[in-house]
Amino acid sequence: MQIIQVIRKTAFALVAIPAVMVMTGCDEIDKMNENAGKRPVSNPANVVDMPGNAPSTRAPATPAPATPQTVEIVATQPGAANPTPPEPAPPQPAPTITQPTYEKAGAGQGVQGSGYGGGIITEPVHQYFNARDRITFDIQIPKQLQIWKAMNNNRNPKNVEEYKKEILDPCQIELPELPPGKRYVYDAKKGELLVESGGPAK
Repeated sequence: MQIIQVIRKTAFALVAIPAVMVMTGCDEIDKMNENAGKRPVSNPANVVDMPGNAPSTRAPATPAPATPQTVEIVATQPGAANPTPPEPAPPQPAPTITQPTYEKAGAGQGVQGSGYGGGIITEPVHQYFNARDRITFDIQIPKQLQIWKAMNNNRNPKNVEEYKKEILDPCQIELPELPPGKRYVYDAKKGELLVESGGPAK
């Protein structure tokens, strides 16, 4: 009889401890969700146009006021020897520029949730951010783009300015923050949001 009671207590402990740990992790996820709802919705400024997109409308740049140039006059003694001109500096080798790579924007590319996973508490946190990004990239953006194209002769937004105004802003979509060295690029030919990595310094 005592053996049965010991087995019951052990089984209860094995079930109760993970349940408490999971519930603790759920509270953290609820807090993150509440805090995310309080943040103001703002699209990141690092979404740029792909080369070849239609130009965005920008205000014409005002020309800088012309600055007067000064000329220095140096008097030389007659018959003085002209100084030899300095030797030109040797040419510097051209820096090597790596071509940027592009991939379709999707879940798992953002900074948030990338350092979590594998543990009983950290895996739900990782899955929370992954699911949130999947809703953004696999449901919200494609659905809004499909509706907009149906009302505009099946054409894609012509540049990133129109893409933000017609696709991201109506749904209040906040794109996930990317790691350093990456940025979002809108390709008007495909009508897709891409992630650019590599290439010249931004």
